[in-house]
Order: sequence, then C-alpha cells, then structure tokens
Amino acid sequence: MIFIKETAREDLENTRRLWASGEVMNFVGFPNGLVKSEDEMLRWLERIEAHRPTVNHFSIYEDEVYCGEAFYAIDTFKGRAALDIKLFPEARGKGIGRQGLIHAMKEAFYSGAELVYVDPNPENERALKLYESVGMIKTDMPDELKDPDYPNYLYYELSAEEFEELFPEGE
Repeated sequence: MIFIKETAREDLENTRRLWASGEVMNFVGFPNGLVKSEDEMLRWLERIEAHRPTVNHFSIYEDEVYCGEAFYAIDTFKGRAALDIKLFPEARGKGIGRQGLIHAMKEAFYSGAELVYVDPNPENERALKLYESVGMIKTDMPDELKDPDYPNYLYYELSAEEFEELFPEGE
C-alpha cells in the first residue's frame, strides 16, 4: 500500500539519503548526489513548514518503506506551481511515482495553483513518460522560467481544469 504524507522531522533522514544518491539526483545536476548535514536538512524543513500551503514536500512510502519525495511550490503571482518528484531506483516502475505526482498536483491545486508544471531534463526518459501519463502537455517554456544555464530543458504543464477532467475524484 502506498502512503503519502507531508514531510516531517522523522522523514528527514530518508530525504537526506534520497538526495545523497547520485543515481536519483543525476538528472537535476548532482551526479554525485547532494549531501546535506542533519542541521541543513532541519533548516530546509523549517523553511518548507513556514511556507505551507503554498510550498509543500511529501514523503512517499510503500508498505512502510521510504520510496521518495514529491514537491510543489506555487508562484502566487502567476498562479502556477513547479512540481518535482524523485524516487529511489527500486521504487520505480510500480506506479508509485504516478501516485506521488498526482498527489502533489492535487494538493497544489487545492492550495491555489491554477496550473502545475515541470521542466525535466530531456534525457530523463522515465520522467517524460511519467509526466505524459498524467496528462501533462509539452509546450513552450514561458520566457521568465528560461534559464540560460539549462537551455535544453523541456516544459510540461497541466491546468486545474484539465486535471479535474482527467482525475475527477482527485485520485
């Protein structure tokens, strides 16, 4: 059974292990992982908690085993939320990422987003398939989101209305 919850202090060591994995973090620019101290992780969580519900981070478990994370951050001026999801390799291919992403989208829309988006590395084929599987549409990236350091990243989005049509029960 898959269980998704707001990340709390008891989840920080799992999140820290996830980020430290080069295999997990490769497509986001950290091929050797992103290593953080316990104090750095605690300060990071305190920032998330201070900005909920416009920013939120979720820990994903399957049968009490930590699998990964989902995240959103809403730009309240633009009404759009950036999404992210990361899973340990052993959790991939089981529908866990799909459930985690749908959960993050639902929570972002519930918290005021009008649109959600991702900007994946084009080499991350598994992620591209995941985003397409939940109905996200590949389109041109808005100019204000373009980063000259990452000119080849893609852009997928989904509106609240499209989400409601695809997932009327919020799945």
